[in-house]
Amino acid sequence: MDNHFYPIIITFLSITALIGSGLALYLFFRKHTPGIRSLGAEMIMGSIWALTYVAEFLSTNPEQKVLWSKLSYFGIAFAPLCYYQFIYNYTSHYGLFFTKKFFALSLVPFVTIIMVLTNDYHHFHWTSTEYIADKQLVIYHHGPWFWVFFLYTYTLLLTGFIKLLIQFKSSPNFYRPQNYTIVFAALLPIIGNLMYITNLNPIPGIDWTPFGYLLSGLLIILGIDFYGFFDLLPFARGKLMESLDDGVMVIDTNQRIADYNYALSKFFPLNKKEKTRIHIDEAFANYPELKLLITKKNKPSIIVKWHSNENNPMFVEATSNIIFDDFGKFSGTIITFHDVSIRKITQQKLEETNARLLDEIKQKEQLIQDLHAFSHTVAHDLKNALGAISSTSELLEENISEKDYDSAASIAKIIRKAASKSINITRELLLLASIQKEQIAFRPVDCKTHLNEAIERLQFMIEESGTIISISQSDWPLVEGYGQWIEEIWVNYLSNAIKYGGTPPRIVIGFHKLPENRVQFYIKDNGRGIEPEKQHLLFNEFVRLEEHRVEGLGLGLSIVKRIINKLNGEVDVESNGLEQGSIFFFTLNQYSGKNK
Repeated sequence: MDNHFYPIIITFLSITALIGSGLALYLFFRKHTPGIRSLGAEMIMGSIWALTYVAEFLSTNPEQKVLWSKLSYFGIAFAPLCYYQFIYNYTSHYGLFFTKKFFALSLVPFVTIIMVLTNDYHHFHWTSTEYIADKQLVIYHHGPWFWVFFLYTYTLLLTGFIKLLIQFKSSPNFYRPQNYTIVFAALLPIIGNLMYITNLNPIPGIDWTPFGYLLSGLLIILGIDFYGFFDLLPFARGKLMESLDDGVMVIDTNQRIADYNYALSKFFPLNKKEKTRIHIDEAFANYPELKLLITKKNKPSIIVKWHSNENNPMFVEATSNIIFDDFGKFSGTIITFHDVSIRKITQQKLEETNARLLDEIKQKEQLIQDLHAFSHTVAHDLKNALGAISSTSELLEENISEKDYDSAASIAKIIRKAASKSINITRELLLLASIQKEQIAFRPVDCKTHLNEAIERLQFMIEESGTIISISQSDWPLVEGYGQWIEEIWVNYLSNAIKYGGTPPRIVIGFHKLPENRVQFYIKDNGRGIEPEKQHLLFNEFVRLEEHRVEGLGLGLSIVKRIINKLNGEVDVESNGLEQGSIFFFTLNQYSGKNK
């Protein structure tokens, strides 16, 4: 090499070393970011190599040149390891520093430094050196350990480069600009070293490897500012995404899965080798509503009921975030999956509890109103009945003492009627309370038997009013219910038909079989009928539509409604209010042969 190249080489190497040192300081100021320290260490190793190379050129005798060449190995030996450490970080792995693997990989560099410093005793690294005086250049003849170190170096360089290519292939589109830059930067040390080893060199004897390391670092530093590498590096993604409890899925611009974290396996049975790059139509086949997060920009979050055990359902909140590159171009979508089962189930239980409490509040408010009305009605009716018993009992005593037995018999009837009324009031109130709280088991019930018992209980009213009762069928079906309650239904329907019937009351009783194994029973009277606008009041408590004609608390039909509701049935009425009577119905399930 001609001497006139010296100033150029020295200047170039010096500038390169200064840039490398500055870059290392710049990176170490950002050392809170994972992977930065390894890149800074690579810059320091390159700077040591370049500075010792400058010192070698400035030396005037071969011994000094060899000494500086030996010292350069403090940078040369560890530069490949720092290079590999940076790429190892970049490709989503944790750091190597101060790990068993790091110390194992450091063994060759340490041995190499020892071999170089003691080469004069064993010549394992350089078998000999040759000084060319006119060119002031030392030629090194490589020994066996040099080729061991050469193999070690290229193993790290090529392994790191292969990792980059794999990362490049599997990365989403928004990683591509930085991956292009990183891959190109990673090639520079390899190219520089190959030029030196193979002598395919524009300036023979010059080792371009330190330039390669330093230019590689410079290119990466420019990428940090231009692309924001360390705001979106894969190693940052690895540490962040894999530490999340929530599942994260990255969708590219072609609506294919580009990346996801391990936690997503809680929601999708995905295998990285098989499932990356698949289309969302396939991935979301069982959850079509998730496609709205990709196709509808106004749907940032939805809650999906996951396919799981119905007794232990799983609810997942999926949230989407759109990604744009530095130029504002759409680059993909990130969807996070968060298990909200506990929150959703708790919310449902709270809603159910609130609904139940509101219903109880309404019932209590209605009960307060009912009790207010009841206090007036019961007090009035019981007062009249007990007053009649009290006053007529005195007359009864006088008639008996005077032996006026005809008058005593008439008074006894009045007392019996008043007592019967008091008993009926008490019975209705007790029945109303028992229906509200009592839990019964359904049994097969013969409605006709209980109809006959109800007729027997009301025999006094029937005879007094001259009521005529017709039963349209003889073979009655069994129904599912509770006999005592069904008897009370007949008593209330019959007593109303007698009270509100014609003169005399004519009552027709029968049933119809309905679809779905249902039976509808009816009582038809010949009274005035009920105007349509008043029919909705019939089954309310303490309602009497014709108070001037009949006596009672108005509890009868409300008791019927409560009983039928407990027996899973329905009540109804038909009437047009045109002196054509009324028909009252109740519907129950026909007995299926199995007791409940």
